[in-house]
Amino acid sequence: MPADTSAELLTSLHTRREYSKALLHLSHEQKQLIEQDQIAELIQLIAKKQRVIGLLNDLGKAYG
Repeated sequence: MPADTSAELLTSLHTRREYSKALLHLSHEQKQLIEQDQIAELIQLIAKKQRVIGLLNDLGKAYG
């Protein structure tokens, strides 16, 4: 594997890890909002989660 491809793959994996960590954090927040019955905030949080999921999806399409 060429060095530039290895570097790109490593960068992709680091980015995927950061997105996954963000998604996990948002999931914990989501649980709290559900428990507190904070619907407006929950809707905003779900929109954030959808953006992160979209970024993960895009990354998956780019690197498989």
